Amino acid sequence: MSGIPSELRSKRFLVKTASRTLAALGTFSVVFGVIDVFFPGLLANFGGTIWLALGVSCIIGLRLAWPQPIEARYSMPQTSVRILPGDLFDNEAASEHLIVGVSTSFDTRSPIIAPGSLQGQFLQRIYLNDADRLDADLAVALGPYEGEAKIIEGKMNGNKMSYPIGTTAVLQAPNRTAFLLAYTKMDKEDHVSTDVDLVWESLTSVWDRVRVRGNATVVRMGVVGGGLANLSSTLPAMDAIRFQVLSFMLASRRERVCDGLTIVVRPEQYEKLDHTVLHDFLKSLES
Repeated sequence: MSGIPSELRSKRFLVKTASRTLAALGTFSVVFGVIDVFFPGLLANFGGTIWLALGVSCIIGLRLAWPQPIEARYSMPQTSVRILPGDLFDNEAASEHLIVGVSTSFDTRSPIIAPGSLQGQFLQRIYLNDADRLDADLAVALGPYEGEAKIIEGKMNGNKMSYPIGTTAVLQAPNRTAFLLAYTKMDKEDHVSTDVDLVWESLTSVWDRVRVRGNATVVRMGVVGGGLANLSSTLPAMDAIRFQVLSFMLASRRERVCDGLTIVVRPEQYEKLDHTVLHDFLKSLES
């Protein structure tokens, strides 16, 4: 069983296969009934007809339920969207730029930043745990926004300055660019929070930065609102993904942002998504 892809072992796939198989078998039953009315006894001469219909129905059910990539290509604007399971920092996708959500204080270190969070993984995987180098690069990237930063009164740990929601620090690596997007607010207790309006505002801002600094390269990001952002009840994964895609497509229609957006979902979360609904949603965005 361990060699079978998780999608083929999911309850969703099994239920969908069964329903599509029964639907196909029902269609055969109707056809056979009509034939029997007009040509009585004809099917009796074909003893294997029922088994053949059952086999064909199973094939049809499997074919219709078989997992398909959740992706779409658009001509107006010329771009693409992919939703896939995996690792945001996968080395095989090093040709794609990164969008990583951060707080308005741009803190980088534990315990304020959990090592298991995307920001913590960014430090580990991209900066090889060199927080000093990351802080130095952030200082340069945030230089143009210093006049907009405000002191977080009473904050005792980490960075004491807060930048506006939507501020994007662009960090340039040799082969890829990382866009660190402030979409959660940091308070004096080192707690972060956000809401749907702030997320929309920050996404609108980051597409502008990607358009200017991304050189049209595909960007990849995780699902917004999870983890410490505390938006999962207001904006569950399905809604968050559609929210991100819609924001990207609206920005792209105003002026092309880049060659494509890849949204990377944790494998266990990906299994729970309704793939058909997402397929239909991406298709509905075609001009």
